[in-house]
Amino acid sequence: LFPNEFKKTVVRITQGLGCIAILLTVISKPLIFTLPLHIFQIFSFLLYVYVLYVSIIATIRQRQGSSLFLSGLVIYFLILIFYLINRKMIYGFGYLPIAGVLIFIIIQAFMLSKIFSDAFKTVEKLSTELQTTNNELRDLNINLENKVKERTEDLQNAFDEIEVINDSLVETNIKLNVAQLEMMHDMGLAEVVQQGMLPKSQLSFSEWEIGIIYQPLFSVSGDIYDIYSDENKLQGISLFDVSGHGVSSALITMIAQSIAFRNYKKGKDKLLTAI
Repeated sequence: LFPNEFKKTVVRITQGLGCIAILLTVISKPLIFTLPLHIFQIFSFLLYVYVLYVSIIATIRQRQGSSLFLSGLVIYFLILIFYLINRKMIYGFGYLPIAGVLIFIIIQAFMLSKIFSDAFKTVEKLSTELQTTNNELRDLNINLENKVKERTEDLQNAFDEIEVINDSLVETNIKLNVAQLEMMHDMGLAEVVQQGMLPKSQLSFSEWEIGIIYQPLFSVSGDIYDIYSDENKLQGISLFDVSGHGVSSALITMIAQSIAFRNYKKGKDKLLTAI
C-alpha cells in the first residue's frame, strides 16, 4: 500500500519466512511445524509493530488510505490486548480475535473501495479533460485548416495579381522597347537630315582653306554652322547655338539656318549698312 514507506528488505524477509512457514506446515507433521511457533509469534509481533510504525509515518505524510489502515491496526491491536488480558477471567471471549480480524478486513475493504472510487473519479475526470482537450484540438485543427485554406486562397489571389501585373509589365516593356527602337530610328533619320544640311568638313576657296570638326553631344544637337560662298569666294560664316539638347533644339537651329541662308541670298549684293 505504501511503497515509499515500507523497506523492500523487510518485505522480502517477511515473504521468505512466510513461504518457509507455509512449506513446513504443508510437508511436515504437526509435531515439527509447531516447534518454531513461538519464534513465528515473536516475528509476527515485531512485524505488526513495524507495520504500525509505517502506518503512522504514512499518515503523517498524508498517504491515501493511511488513516483508515492505521485505524484498523489500532482497533485490532486493542481487541487483541483486551483478549489476552481477560481470556482467563471472562468466559466466552474467544471470538474477539476473530472479530478484530474481521473489523480490520472490513476497514481495509472500505479503504480499498475508497481508493478505487477515488481512482475511478480521477480517471473519469481525466477522461473528461481529455475529451475536452480533444474537442479543443479538433476545433483548433478545423480552424487551422480554415485559416490555411484562407491563407492559401489569399496567396493564390496575390499570385494571380502578381502574374497580371507581370504580364502588364512585360507588355509595357515590349511597348517601351518598340517605342525606343522607333525613337532611335527617328533620331537616326533626324541626324542624317541635320548632318546633310551642314557643309563639308574640308572646304577650299580662292583665298581660304577651312577645316571643320563638328562633335555634338547627342546625335542631333542645337549647335549648327553654315558657310556662304559665291564664285569660289568665301562670303560669310554663321554659327548657331540654341540652349538645350535634342530634337527641339535641332529643329530651331535648322529653322534659323534656313532663315539665315534666305536672308543671305536676298542681301548678298547689298552693303552691310543697307541691310
